[in-house]
Amino acid sequence: MKWFRPSALLLSALLQLAPLCRGLAPEAIALASPWTIVMRWIVGSIAVSGAFHAVSGATGLTVTQGTGPSVSPKGTNGLVLSGYRVQVTSADYGTAKAYVFTGLPAGLKGSLQGVITGTPTETGTFAVRVTGYEKSPPGGHDFTASISLPIADQNPVILRSPTGRTVAVGTPVTFDVAAEGTSLKYRWLKDDIELAKATNDTYTVTSATTASAGSYKVRVSNAAGVVLSAPAVLVVTAAGPTILVPPTAKTVHEGEPASFQVTAEGPAPLTYQWSKDGVPLPGATAATLPLAKVSASDAGDYSVTVTGPSGTATTSPVKLSVAPPLAIALVSLTDAQTTLSFGSIAGRNYVVESTDALGTGAWTSVLAATAAGPTTLFNDVRGSSPFRYWRVRTESSLPP
Repeated sequence: MKWFRPSALLLSALLQLAPLCRGLAPEAIALASPWTIVMRWIVGSIAVSGAFHAVSGATGLTVTQGTGPSVSPKGTNGLVLSGYRVQVTSADYGTAKAYVFTGLPAGLKGSLQGVITGTPTETGTFAVRVTGYEKSPPGGHDFTASISLPIADQNPVILRSPTGRTVAVGTPVTFDVAAEGTSLKYRWLKDDIELAKATNDTYTVTSATTASAGSYKVRVSNAAGVVLSAPAVLVVTAAGPTILVPPTAKTVHEGEPASFQVTAEGPAPLTYQWSKDGVPLPGATAATLPLAKVSASDAGDYSVTVTGPSGTATTSPVKLSVAPPLAIALVSLTDAQTTLSFGSIAGRNYVVESTDALGTGAWTSVLAATAAGPTTLFNDVRGSSPFRYWRVRTESSLPP
């Protein structure tokens, strides 16, 4: 008797169809010959061979992998993988018509056409599983292969270096750099010395001092390389003086003392120059301008210029007004009372006193009031003495 030797494929089918064999046995016994039974088993094995390949993978796979950039930056500043094509061909089923990717690095995606695109956000060499399908959309037989996809850091590139500037003391200053690359690290330097905790793409001097002046650079690095920015020179100038309390306008009686005063701050030394009507006053070079005895010619506009190492500040002019000297004038005289007046300055406090005999030191208050205008009237009741004397003076405040 001649034996039939089944192929490996047939044996696999027989193993898959062991339950089916038991179901076919009764029908096989009724047939004319054993050959008919073997032929029916072969037909059954052909029907499930597709499922066998779908589970176990096709034989003779050929993978064609694109030649996209080996350096693919992550983040938003770099190139984007575009058109990196993968093609899988099976000796059994030909070139796949649809693809599914598993294990792509973050930021990348694969299309059904086998094209990988995107901006990777991590680096390394990734084993990507590519499943090809006989039909598109994914259907029919599928066959799987693995590819190696390297994603490496890009060499850092300085797009814009920090810029220098000139500022006054106390001014905040921020330097920034624009760089391109992946996994970038930053380190700022001043006069080629690393600055502590200066590891961002910006560096801020919160309040510039003369010690802040110098040359600033930033070193940008990653696993692929290091690049140094062009220097940015910071020049810090001493701040000009600041007027804290300016002088105020005044009105005084002729013959009274008066003074103007200014309060300023700034880098020392500070010098002062007072002016009247825009003309510098000789010797008036202190923070206070005293006028011991004001005359009518002293009336005018006063200002002061304060000078520091890096600038000046001048106050707005304030007016000195000079009223007539204090003097009492007789307005009317009757048997009952005397009415008198004196020139006054509105808002100032005055005291009028009288005595019947000079040299005794006995003065009696006649009036204590705040003047309402340029002239103040007051009355005094006549006494028994044939003589009476009056005097007037200013007070900073009314007596209690």
